[in-house]
Amino acid sequence: MIAPRRAPRRPNLQLHLDLAESPAPAAALWELFGEEQRQAAMALLAALMAQSVAGEQESEEGLGE
Repeated sequence: MIAPRRAPRRPNLQLHLDLAESPAPAAALWELFGEEQRQAAMALLAALMAQSVAGEQESEEGLGE
């Protein structure tokens, strides 16, 4: 049997948008969303932050053993 050929892996591209340097555009972008969308975005961000913190705590606990 012939193994299927895999496509060459592309390097990951990470984009960075630093809104801290210019807070006015950040506020303008946020205002483009409706209240429901803002609430959903905040809930998602809170969940992602909690997941990240939980992962860091698990890593620290694993190092302490």
